Amino acid sequence: MTTSLLVDLLQQPKRIMTLSTQEWSLLLGQLRTSQLTLYFYAAMEKNALTEHIPNKIYRYINAEQRKVAFQRRQVNYELEKINNALQQVDIKATYLKGAAYLIANLAIANCRIFSDIDILVDQTSIDKAERALKLIGFASQKTDDYDQQYYRQYMHEIPPMQHVTRGTVVDVHHNILPVCTYKPIDISLFSTKKVAFKKANKQEQTLAVFSSSAMYLHCAIHLFHEGDFDKGLRDLADLAIMFTEFSNSSDDFGPQLISLAQQSNQQKSLFFALRYINKVFSTPLNDDCQQFVDEFAADYRYSRLSDFIFLNILSPYHPSCESSKVKFARLLAYIRGHLLRMPLRLLLPHLIRKFFVQLTASNDNSTTNNQNKVRPDI
Repeated sequence: MTTSLLVDLLQQPKRIMTLSTQEWSLLLGQLRTSQLTLYFYAAMEKNALTEHIPNKIYRYINAEQRKVAFQRRQVNYELEKINNALQQVDIKATYLKGAAYLIANLAIANCRIFSDIDILVDQTSIDKAERALKLIGFASQKTDDYDQQYYRQYMHEIPPMQHVTRGTVVDVHHNILPVCTYKPIDISLFSTKKVAFKKANKQEQTLAVFSSSAMYLHCAIHLFHEGDFDKGLRDLADLAIMFTEFSNSSDDFGPQLISLAQQSNQQKSLFFALRYINKVFSTPLNDDCQQFVDEFAADYRYSRLSDFIFLNILSPYHPSCESSKVKFARLLAYIRGHLLRMPLRLLLPHLIRKFFVQLTASNDNSTTNNQNKVRPDI
């Protein structure tokens, strides 16, 4: 298992009192690459240890807090625009991931950097939703015919749309996993709830997000079907914090979560989520979830291989945590993620085509760069 100073501190916060100058420098690098700066600060604040943070580090933390606060205002503004556009064409959208955490006022919304806004609509409403978003200035980021067909035929979403002036990116989903997978998800099993959310003008609007169990399982499925884990530790931290928050707010959370995983055939994603929040962050599990993990592990033949992969790559994406083991684990995770994403008969032609497209683009860039080089006087 790969250990990191950041993970050590999140497990043993009091270690902050003994950090040297070199260790603070290392920690700052790991915080930056992991996007876990405000998670770290929240953990130190919870343990009344913030007085041990040096002023130079605290100034960086303060800058991150201002950045998150600014992003929250931006997302608030975009949610109002998007929701109004969809309501005008009678589309009921469910907000996912970062936007949903903000709407539901979860603790992680105060720590998280937003990269885009994810919405889920009924598959029959996809075209109407896309037209409504185009009318308020969003345009598809994929202009290639192949990419457009690839997304619309095999994926769970249409190509990402970006606002032409504000740069905001919206992902419009009709499912939470690609529809070409061997075990497509029945999205109707993922229940939603309505949440009152304040607009920029302080008036309230009602927006839909997944229920707690559906939100948690979606986060687990999203992480453990990935092939790229550069933000894996941040996403696992989301799962750890959400688990504690949801478990503390309802005794039924654990049983509902397990039941949803069984109904949607996503027990493995839930097993990984619970196993690794416990192993990496020492997050205590309630009795129901601990029993689920123990029973699943007893029948799962690949626990050691999974531990090798995930315990190595669920670490800061930082040079100090790199090793040959981590690189090999990352390669295995990459292959696994692609095999989960689509069947081999579709995956191989897709990867071969992407390889030649990148090769051609690389040669074109090389030619352009050579033409642009300043030639020495002869």
